Amino acid sequence: MTHTQTTPEPATSQAVKPKMLAQKILTRPPPFAADLLEKHLASNLKPTNNVELDASIAKKIHARINALALVRGLRDAPEQFKEFCPFWPMEPHVKQHHLVSETLGGASKLPVDPLTFRHKASLNPFDFISPVAEVEPSTVSEPEQTPSIIDDAILKNTDDDAMTQIQYLGRSLCGHDGIIHGGLLATIIDEAFARLAFPFLPGYSGFTANLNLNYRVPVPADHVVVVTMKVDKLEGRKAFLTATMKSLDGNVQFLEATSLFIAPKPRE
Repeated sequence: MTHTQTTPEPATSQAVKPKMLAQKILTRPPPFAADLLEKHLASNLKPTNNVELDASIAKKIHARINALALVRGLRDAPEQFKEFCPFWPMEPHVKQHHLVSETLGGASKLPVDPLTFRHKASLNPFDFISPVAEVEPSTVSEPEQTPSIIDDAILKNTDDDAMTQIQYLGRSLCGHDGIIHGGLLATIIDEAFARLAFPFLPGYSGFTANLNLNYRVPVPADHVVVVTMKVDKLEGRKAFLTATMKSLDGNVQFLEATSLFIAPKPRE
C-alpha cells in the first residue's frame, strides 16, 4: 500500500491580522485639511468657538472637495449621477436640532454636507474618476444649478436605486486618537440610508428597524470617505439596503453595512 504524505497548508495566524491592520493605518494618505485646521485647534487640540473662522475653513474644505477627481468625474456625468442636497428640504426649526447637519457641524467635525448623488446600482462611481488627477481648488466652480435648489423630482426618483456620498470627516470625531469613532460612522451610514430609502417608502418616510456594520479598516480622521449604497429589496413598507464605505480611490474598504427601513403604518 502506498502512503502519500500531504503537507498541510500553514494556518493563518491571528497574530498577523493586527500587523496587517497597523500597516494599513500607517500607509494612509496625508491629512486632507490639517493646514486649514491649525488655527482652529488650540495646542491641546480643543476646537475654538470662532464662528467666522469655522465658516472660512468650511468654505476652503468645500473647495478642496469640489476639486477632487471623483467629484469632478461624477459632475461631468449629470445624466447618470444626479446631485442633490441630502438635507433639503428641511425646515429651519428642524435643522437647528438635527444631529448630522447641525449638532455635528464645525470645522474640525463635519464642516460641510456630504456631496450626494443618486444613480443606478449598475453604475460604479469609481469608474467615473476624472483622468485629470489634480486641479487647483480655486479654478473649480460650483454647478450652475446648486444642489440646494434642485428639483425635488431627484429626491423622489425611484428609477435610481443607488446613492453615493462623498463626506469629509474632521479631526474632532475620534474614539482612538486619529481614528474616527465607530459610532459616528454608524450615524453617518444610518443617515445616508434614510436619504436613499425614503423615496421607496409609502409617505416618503421611515424609521431604522435594523442596522448592521462590519468594520474592516479604521477610518483615519481628517480624510474624505466615499459611501455607496443601494436598495436590495422592497417588501411593502420595508426597504432592505446595503452600503460600503471606501477610500477616495476605492482601493480601501473601511466598512460594509446592511439596514432595514420600515415606513409607519398609515393612520386609519
